[in-house]
Amino acid sequence: MRFAFSDEQLALKREARRALASKANVTELGWLGLVIPDKFGGAGLGWVELCALAEECGRVLSPVPLLSTAIAAKALLASNEDENWLRQIAAGRVTASPVLDHGLAFDADLFVVGDRVLAQAKKTPVDTFDVTRPMVRVDAAFVPLDERVTAHALIAVAAEQVGGAERCLEMAVDYAKTRQQFGRPIGSFQAIKHMCADMLVRVESARSACYWAAWCADAGDDEFLVAASTAKAWCSDAFFKNAADNLQIHGGIGFTWEHDAHRYLRRARATMALFGDAAHHRELVARRIGL
Repeated sequence: MRFAFSDEQLALKREARRALASKANVTELGWLGLVIPDKFGGAGLGWVELCALAEECGRVLSPVPLLSTAIAAKALLASNEDENWLRQIAAGRVTASPVLDHGLAFDADLFVVGDRVLAQAKKTPVDTFDVTRPMVRVDAAFVPLDERVTAHALIAVAAEQVGGAERCLEMAVDYAKTRQQFGRPIGSFQAIKHMCADMLVRVESARSACYWAAWCADAGDDEFLVAASTAKAWCSDAFFKNAADNLQIHGGIGFTWEHDAHRYLRRARATMALFGDAAHHRELVARRIGL
């Protein structure tokens, strides 16, 4: 197992951050086909590389359909569905999404229900707590994804959460350096220092859990399913707690629409529920290791 990114992976993260900052068209960058094998026109990269991109997307609460399309593509690869859809996704011609519980899905051009594709599904926009990512309701019965596809989805969501948790830390530290109370920056107060230190610990431990799971996914390691649930549970808690602490440090301004702090809390709460919350995955881990 590598405990650091390769030069190529670091370059990918740098390019992703630059592209997201400039609001570049991700379909033109080939992101949607990142994990699709090259025989179908994709980049043929692994889940570690996908997580590197997903982490950068999570940092800025990007609504780009990287997460949903990668999960849908993984489901198609695990099924006997026509490979034409994979080629369409890899070429950036369509976006895709799995259908979640209660018929909800990320907004996309086509939807994956279990192992089949709905190319002309009726979709209705819905309001959700997370205002940063469009969701729709699809007129289709829910069919669970394959267990291993779901595990890949958990890791991708966890990577987004790592990025969001890190950005919350950065926002909190920056604000604590400039916000004055009693004639001094609030960051000089011990309570704020402790909060920021705890936020840093959460980020680093969450990142370790996430990329351990991503490595297991790419290596076909026997601990893959345990690692995926561990990552989702740990990263869900880390992101939500960091988002809450960031909001507390910002105080009232963080609740206004002019500030992004509350948007991170919304994304944290929404991703916590995706594919099962932290308590659910801690229970799964306990069962899988025989506790």
